Amino acid sequence: MATQSLKQYRFGRFVLDPQARELYEDGRLVALAPKVLDALLWLFEHRERAVGRDELGAAIWGTADFTDGQLDRLIWGLRRALGDSGNERTMIRTVPRFGYRWVADVEPVMPAVEAETAAVVPEVAVVDEEPPVAPAPEAVTVPTAGSGPGPGSAPRRFPRLALGALVLLVLAAAAGSLHFWHRPAAEDAEPATASAAPATAPLVAVLPVAMDPESDSQWAWLRLGLMDLLAARLVEGGVHVVPAHNIVALMGGRDGALPSAEKVREATGASIVVAPSIHRTSDGWRLRLDLTGLDGAREIEVHESEPTATARHAADRVLVMMNRVPVTGRLGEERPGEDEIALRIDAAVTSQRFDLAQQLLDEVPPALRHAPQVRFMGVHVLLAQDRTTEALAELEALAGTDMDVDLRSSVLQGWGAVLARTGHPAEALVHLDAGVEAARKGHSAENYSSALRNRGAARVMLAHWSEADADFAQARIAMEMIGDSLGLAELEADEAAALINRQRYAEAAVLQARAIERLERFPAGEALRVAYGNKIAMELDLLDTPAALATASRALRSIEKTPPDGRADPVLALHISRADLAGGRFEEAERRLLAVRAGLDPAAPADRHSNAQLLLAQLAFERGDATEAARLVAYAEELRSKPALAAAHFAKRRSEAALLHVRALLAQQRAAEAGDVLRTFVQWAGGSTHPDVVARLRLAEALTSARGDSPEAAARHFDAALEAASKATPASLAQVAVAYGTHLLGAGEIGPATRVIGRVAQWAERDFDCALLQVRLYHALGQPEPWRRALAAAQSLAGERRIPPVLALAPVPVAAGDGTGPASGRIGSE
Repeated sequence: MATQSLKQYRFGRFVLDPQARELYEDGRLVALAPKVLDALLWLFEHRERAVGRDELGAAIWGTADFTDGQLDRLIWGLRRALGDSGNERTMIRTVPRFGYRWVADVEPVMPAVEAETAAVVPEVAVVDEEPPVAPAPEAVTVPTAGSGPGPGSAPRRFPRLALGALVLLVLAAAAGSLHFWHRPAAEDAEPATASAAPATAPLVAVLPVAMDPESDSQWAWLRLGLMDLLAARLVEGGVHVVPAHNIVALMGGRDGALPSAEKVREATGASIVVAPSIHRTSDGWRLRLDLTGLDGAREIEVHESEPTATARHAADRVLVMMNRVPVTGRLGEERPGEDEIALRIDAAVTSQRFDLAQQLLDEVPPALRHAPQVRFMGVHVLLAQDRTTEALAELEALAGTDMDVDLRSSVLQGWGAVLARTGHPAEALVHLDAGVEAARKGHSAENYSSALRNRGAARVMLAHWSEADADFAQARIAMEMIGDSLGLAELEADEAAALINRQRYAEAAVLQARAIERLERFPAGEALRVAYGNKIAMELDLLDTPAALATASRALRSIEKTPPDGRADPVLALHISRADLAGGRFEEAERRLLAVRAGLDPAAPADRHSNAQLLLAQLAFERGDATEAARLVAYAEELRSKPALAAAHFAKRRSEAALLHVRALLAQQRAAEAGDVLRTFVQWAGGSTHPDVVARLRLAEALTSARGDSPEAAARHFDAALEAASKATPASLAQVAVAYGTHLLGAGEIGPATRVIGRVAQWAERDFDCALLQVRLYHALGQPEPWRRALAAAQSLAGERRIPPVLALAPVPVAAGDGTGPASGRIGSE
């Protein structure tokens, strides 16, 4: 990716330099204790929302073991340093009974060439910093233009991998120089002579190149290739350029229409838009640039014999117009023939045209075929063909070769991403750590933000929450500095997914809504589809079926607006099917699930096959076909037992399959086989601490004991399941309460049943199973009015499900305490 001129941030009389961890007041460096600065940076990085005291303390000390007094003293010291200690809080506001929120207006500015660094008010450093002891978070040291050994890097865009339905792992957002087969060593490279960026540099967006409709297909690569080259040349000259993947996303597919300047400005915040167009002439190529936002509209026209030469010449003229000095001897001026090969392959990979990319790779001259960058692009083709084992082997081999530091970071990121995607996050983290270090030494701020985001995603999978938060926070700063609007939106979706996984739903909902709103400014891509899927999953976890169905409809409408790119999204389709099942839309769920299953490549990740089978099994069970449910879920369980799905983060779905298998077998009176399935369940989940997994395991034990005429054991397991579920998602609590409550009602234990069923009464207006459970309770209690209200709620949520006929008949009224009826002698009893 292109290196960028990086921002500082002004608020009031202060300027904050996050990557240097420095605060200036009127140009003078303020001496802050490290933890005071940590608090300042955390509140600043999360300034679009309130930050809870627990979150802030954990971010500063790396643990929840801190005292209120420690945090109070630290915030007092921070406010004192900022002069924000009066009655009117103008920078950091207290949110009663919650935490704090940044309220100061912030203005991004470019770094000054020099800054006065006289220390002031050192007494701030004495703010109490007693442990909890934890490693201090690493400082955000973002690579900048000209940093590292050698010339600055040019824009790279590579396809992104979805890490299940949790977060996006970027395969590689940057991979060194655009012209990758020959880069001069640092001592051979001509030094940059571009002037320093002014304090408020404009953000520039370069659009894909418009081609003549009758242009030969062999020149189609110019559309994206010259866009890359123009942007790279501008970045080398010190211009702040929108990362290219934002522009590619706005195209909405490999053959999408060129985005308008207005659309680009709206989505990215760019103030200057460069719209190129190229025409073939009898003696060469004519490239025209239309610039809007640069002191009105301007035009540049260049004629050269080679298309890459026209791009370089035209970019240099833009630099002059922007009062920059063109940089010579750097981008693509050494071996022009290789430029075209590189740009052709890159354009094919970026456009998801992997068949063409493979053809071009096959045509690479033998002397260049083993170049690391060529092999790395070949990895993308292998992954597109679901040849994961071969891709991993090639990445491992590549990591052992000599290469540019930015390319090494990208290879390590790719290796880690594929390992994480295939269920090996701990092993992935080793390579992602190395990828972050390589990116830190490199030339590309975008590559660095990608590396941090990838590592944060792997840490989420390992439940390393505070470390993941730190990575995401640092990635956010780097993205803000380079104007990566799409990257920021995707990052917020990642952060929301991590919060969902921690059951911090209120915070997740705010981030998720904002991320989706921002992602919807771009045509629907993988990031938006994953965000929709995560939102549906969260709403189902919260037992908000109407909201999940509304999100599913919104996702379908959004995707329908996007031109098809030939790539179905089975992950989102599975989430939508879950919403359909929860809403009783069985025919729609079945149609979608069968289409997903039929469309899955046999080599596709095993979790997708397993999830499709599991949902079809749940559908069969809901329809009363326990035999078919058992057959389908047995295959889903077999897939879930494979090593690729053995990682802890896959356990939640595997426990869902195991519980359904037990229930389906018990429904067929196949108790011995249910016992065998339960024993396997205990073997792999017995040591789990995940509340949802534990709740389902105990529930499976309770149901098996109840069917085996072991009431005492059943009660013990039901109570254990209820206790575990109280720490799990509302959906797990409802699953246990419905089974336990129904069991107690069947046994005539209406008093205990009332207490269990009351735990989920709050969701009876949004979830069918909870509503039907209320119907059962009030029917057993002989209370016609509450029964009637509960029945109406259940009927409104039923969809294609049937209310049991006996429950649809009005109960015999029973007055409280009259000693008659089904509740007699039971209410309030243990």
